[in-house]
Amino acid sequence: MGIDPEVWSGVYANSLPVKQQQEKKMSDNTSQQYHRGFRWLHWVMAVLVITMLLAGQRFEMGLPEDEHLMSLAAHSSLGAVFILLLCIRLFMRITGKASRPRLTVTSIHKHAASIVQAMLYLLMVYVPATGILAARFSELPVKVFGLFNIASGDPVVFEQVRRFHEVGVWLLFIFLGLHIAAALMHRYVYRDEVFLTMRLGKRRE
Repeated sequence: MGIDPEVWSGVYANSLPVKQQQEKKMSDNTSQQYHRGFRWLHWVMAVLVITMLLAGQRFEMGLPEDEHLMSLAAHSSLGAVFILLLCIRLFMRITGKASRPRLTVTSIHKHAASIVQAMLYLLMVYVPATGILAARFSELPVKVFGLFNIASGDPVVFEQVRRFHEVGVWLLFIFLGLHIAAALMHRYVYRDEVFLTMRLGKRRE
């Protein structure tokens, strides 16, 4: 009668020196989380996206011109930081620095997550791109970090581009909401390890 492979695995693990057991445990934990740098990048970008989405609604409030100009400058500057972080994030994805953790989820959840994540990445490129074009054709000066003005002043083109930008913003609201809702479902309803893959701290046993 054969011995269960899991028993052999346990015997082997317990036979390792303490240091090797600790390293193996750390490796197993790491394989179920994204790279630490990628996790920090994820949360910093999340804060930036939510801040910019909410702050962007101020442009519809009929602000005084000086306050509107300050908001434009701040929005554009945060956008520039976001684009830089997005480039780093895409580089980590392409080069395999942010490989997916090993998790057991249903195929439906896996496909749904892939669609939402693909749309988020697409919108994270589309919204800043249309935002740059809108700023480029704005009649008002748009000073990035207060250093240089990127606006050239073409109201006709600006209105056209702004509509495309706003559509992207609302789509980003929708898919970001779906992403957050799914994360909370995994954390509090399914109680699996999906949410923990982006936890900033180490996994708890």
